[in-house]
Amino acid sequence: MIKKLKNIKISKQFKMNYPGQIKLMSKIEYYLRNNKFEQPIVINKNNILVDGYTSYIIAQMLNKKICESEKSMKQLVDMPRNLQIL
Repeated sequence: MIKKLKNIKISKQFKMNYPGQIKLMSKIEYYLRNNKFEQPIVINKNNILVDGYTSYIIAQMLNKKICESEKSMKQLVDMPRNLQIL
């Protein structure tokens, strides 16, 4: 889904763990070679980033206004153990 970058919320946990320069440069090089992020930007239902922080940072560095994002599948992982999926 397409999201406005400015609407994605970043948790304090991500902000406190800024990626290292080598990792960031590697991800930028990947983006420039492939015209896509190595890791998708993943958000939850409240537009909070749950994965892809480096991709989010690169999108900001490139002055992107919108980006492709994916919804988190965490709710599937958190299902009660006694629930059967048919």
